[in-house]
Amino acid sequence: MPSLFIKRNKDNPFFLYLAFDAPHEPYNIDQTAWYEGQETWEPNTKRYASLITHMDAAIGRIKRTRTT
Repeated sequence: MPSLFIKRNKDNPFFLYLAFDAPHEPYNIDQTAWYEGQETWEPNTKRYASLITHMDAAIGRIKRTRTT
């Protein structure tokens, strides 16, 4: 959990390397509800977009942890 690590070490210098494996095939994600309204999108396009959305949300959580 990067957020927990950041909170515990906020007063100490640290280097955090956070690598995301998304979005690479195979697109293993079941949560595509954000894009169900996109009827013209192929299923893989919805999965790809969902992976990007999840990655973006995780980065946002880390950024919010840094600023609080």
